Amino acid sequence: MTALPSPTAVDATVRALGLRSQHGTGLLGVPRAGLRLSWRAESDDRDARLVGYQVAEGAEGAELMPAEPVADSRTVGIAVPGELAPRERRAFSVRVATPRGWSAWSEPLVVEAGVDGPELEASVIGADTLADGPVPVLRTEFVLGEVPTAARLRLTALGLVDAWINGVRATDALLTPGWTSYQERILVDTLDVTSLLRAGANVIVLAVADGWYRGSFGFARRQGIYGDRTGALAQLEADGAIVAKTDASWQAGSGPLRSASIYDGTVTDLRLDEPAVHERGFAGDGWVAASVVDVDSARFEPRSAPPVRVVAELPMAPTPHGGRTRLDGGQNLSGWVRLVVRGRAGDVVTVRHAEVLEPSGDLHVKALRSAKATDVYTLDRDGEHTLEPAFTFHGFRYADVEGAEVVSATAVAISSDLAPRSTFASSHEALDRFHSNVFWSQRDNFVSVPTDCPQRDERLGWTGDAQAFAATANTLMDTESFWMSWLRDLEIDQTDSGGVPAVVPDIIRPQDMLMGGVPTENMGRAGWADAATIVPLAVYESYGSTEVLARQRSSMRRWVEHLRRRAGDGVVLPGGDFQFGDWLDPD
Repeated sequence: MTALPSPTAVDATVRALGLRSQHGTGLLGVPRAGLRLSWRAESDDRDARLVGYQVAEGAEGAELMPAEPVADSRTVGIAVPGELAPRERRAFSVRVATPRGWSAWSEPLVVEAGVDGPELEASVIGADTLADGPVPVLRTEFVLGEVPTAARLRLTALGLVDAWINGVRATDALLTPGWTSYQERILVDTLDVTSLLRAGANVIVLAVADGWYRGSFGFARRQGIYGDRTGALAQLEADGAIVAKTDASWQAGSGPLRSASIYDGTVTDLRLDEPAVHERGFAGDGWVAASVVDVDSARFEPRSAPPVRVVAELPMAPTPHGGRTRLDGGQNLSGWVRLVVRGRAGDVVTVRHAEVLEPSGDLHVKALRSAKATDVYTLDRDGEHTLEPAFTFHGFRYADVEGAEVVSATAVAISSDLAPRSTFASSHEALDRFHSNVFWSQRDNFVSVPTDCPQRDERLGWTGDAQAFAATANTLMDTESFWMSWLRDLEIDQTDSGGVPAVVPDIIRPQDMLMGGVPTENMGRAGWADAATIVPLAVYESYGSTEVLARQRSSMRRWVEHLRRRAGDGVVLPGGDFQFGDWLDPD
């Protein structure tokens, strides 16, 4: 390695750009430990080469203190020594060196640390409800003497949660907190809600759905996979003080969401909507005290990867079909239909989704198996309504609407909010379309976890699909933090003997997979469980940071040793073991 230049030598042709952490841009409340920095270096000199870097850090708004220069040309995955303090906002800057001198310091990056579960004072609260029933609504009121200069809402749930402060949705994230191996790891979102607060009375409202936690899920449609009670945790901090937190003083009731299922869709009765729930002094009929749900706070940890958000909106063309209105979004996507309809009070509007059509022109729904993929709305008044479901998503291109006049329709596409990492354009239209299809397939199947499909009663994190697609995914989008989070769950669900499940998070039981009528274990299947080694290697090769290998090394070794034990003196697994084989049925 070439010696570092003098600390005062300047190379004005080189620049350090795009300083970021492994958690991506804009995420608040990240894990306190293991922070790593990456950046890009550009130069006007085509022959320039890097010989070193220097990182400066300090409190946000204060002068940053440079660390010792490092003789190293790396720009990826540079570890920050030590840990951030809870809630700390620390600024970083970097400069790089060529043999001629140093660049200017980069634009600063501010990283805000989150709060670990045991440090949260809020409790998980809920209402005594049944799975697939009405969605509980929780609320509280509190008073602020003045508008705070900074406020953060810590938010998570056993299930899925939406939050409003003074009638305004607290975040554009969807399906919060996302799907992880809930038995050990549930993510906590940190939201900047400063602009939503006001001096005087304030109101927080939470809606809590079953989601992946308690809903009817998996192709066996089992309920309560992770627990029989849903609940939410919210802690509002303003200027360093906790001003509201979920506890037994909150009130619990219900609202217009009569059911919300990821597979089946949402049933909404707008006649039960009470806008006053967001106002001071609300006293709804039948509302009771919320109950505290007992849960180990160590399961909660700060979010480390982007949440699910709306990533595109496509107009849908309406045409008559068999007494219904047929909508066509022009392509498949994961999400739902936003409808503007004109109807009368009491009208029931039904929206059913499908990816393809039968030769007859009807929706092809056989492939959905038991998933209804249907949203139902009961209108509360005469006139126009804008309708959208909550706590669900569908894989679809087409939708049939009946029950009211369709004024307009939009296909709302959702995905984990991963930035595109590359673009592709050629002189061949079919090749461009092929690339676009692959890109959209990733969007459609990266909804919190890497799924097999977005439409039927499955949508599971199949490890075989993940290992086959990981390298491509890394080329198309910035997926490092997405994979790092999912690999944590893979290791959690790994057996004591090192076996890796066919889906992660693992919700499959032997009785769910009947092969020839025989319950079949889903652990350690060739080509599927190999995700334990293939995905970390793909992430390392795509991003250059050794963090993924260091973190997953134990998991990778345990899987390889598991294979060695099963193979015995041979080099392949015994022939009597069940294997999926080629799972693409040409019929």
